[in-house]
Amino acid sequence: RRWAEFLFGRPDVFDTPAQRRNIDQIAFALTMVSERIPYAHLTANWNFSCHNSAQRPRTYDPASPLQVLHYHHCLDAWGLVSPNFSDPAVHAAAERVNTALGEQNDLTFFDLYKQHRAQQAVAGVPFLRTPLFSEDSATRIRLNDKPRRLILHVGISQTDTKALQHYLDSQRADLAREGVWYPPSSNRKKNETESQPLVSALRCADEEPLVACIEEAVHDMPRHTHTVILTMDGIYTHWRDYTPLAKGRLRRLSEMFDFEMDVWFPEPIPFVSALFTQYFTNSMEGLEENFYSRSINFEETMRDDRIRGQLDFLGFYYETQNLFGQERVTPFLYSGDTIGTFLTHYDVRRERAVRMSEAGRRENAGLSAAGVRLMRWVNRWWGRLPQPRQERAETWVRRIDGVIGRLSPAFRLTEQQADLVNRYAGHGWAILQEECRKSAASRQAAR
Repeated sequence: RRWAEFLFGRPDVFDTPAQRRNIDQIAFALTMVSERIPYAHLTANWNFSCHNSAQRPRTYDPASPLQVLHYHHCLDAWGLVSPNFSDPAVHAAAERVNTALGEQNDLTFFDLYKQHRAQQAVAGVPFLRTPLFSEDSATRIRLNDKPRRLILHVGISQTDTKALQHYLDSQRADLAREGVWYPPSSNRKKNETESQPLVSALRCADEEPLVACIEEAVHDMPRHTHTVILTMDGIYTHWRDYTPLAKGRLRRLSEMFDFEMDVWFPEPIPFVSALFTQYFTNSMEGLEENFYSRSINFEETMRDDRIRGQLDFLGFYYETQNLFGQERVTPFLYSGDTIGTFLTHYDVRRERAVRMSEAGRRENAGLSAAGVRLMRWVNRWWGRLPQPRQERAETWVRRIDGVIGRLSPAFRLTEQQADLVNRYAGHGWAILQEECRKSAASRQAAR
């Protein structure tokens, strides 16, 4: 304490104010010296600063094992140590730490860590107060001077999003008569039934595309409409691409409505297994360079930050709660009946026009285990083929897979691959399941 007070009273002895953060360490060292307490130096192996990428510590001994990793802020989205220092021994030590962390069942730290990261992510999102719409449009989106209800359905792949969109599209006229407005598609030639233009508008630097998208969506809305439904199956995929300003505009939009966002979360292992088979033959903007037309295996794909990011369900949930408000985000566990659950939750009680057996066919069809091997083999020569031959090759792979698919087992992850998925998604999935159960119980009690 004496040496700490001495240092606090002499800020001039420090080169920069930031160095004063280490007064406790310097005071300890001065105490050791002034009291002539015997000591011996430890090498950097006992306190390796893996957050410092500038230079190797002077006392680091590569021939000896690392005992302690000093990581500071070097944690990734999964709470795992991610060294900035490039050294095989450091990364091997981090791998041992991360393996041990993945085997822990205490979720308290991870839950608090994810909430903290979500708060940090939203802290940079600006609060916009300027009107998004013209006075006429602002009047149109209100009902009797009160905000209309806006339901934003965020569709994650493999949760029957396409089936829900086709159902709402097929029932548009009946729903409109009941005061529920599902906007017609702006791209009828491609038979699109979702609000995909909104996904693209959020990626633009200017706000005009977002305003134009919403104005077009409500342009033909009957005056008696009390609820507007927008469905998007790309907002989750590209959530990490949106700038803070784009998310600020989305929050500003939500403030103009009685807003609720709903999202169905699938189990991580079947989710990522299905995505792996799809990405070989389905070009997805922003992700296609990681899978599409490449002959890579599952382990290689899981080294990619963007691909792992698709498993961060809990991070997305906490971030949207911070962005829109905790009570305005409703989570569901995907159970195979998205349409029925959606209609029940929002009290839209109409006979289903789309059966779940058909819903499965509306999702992007993946390849069987044999199809995956065949597509990976074809992809070795993909870059040498002109565009027409690439399309022919993909078509033939799908046809061959269709012929032999019944004889080939479905593509499944090995036990080691599943363990790899659980390392990243296991803790978050356990917490998210509990969050969904609490939300379901709360909804049931409200009824």
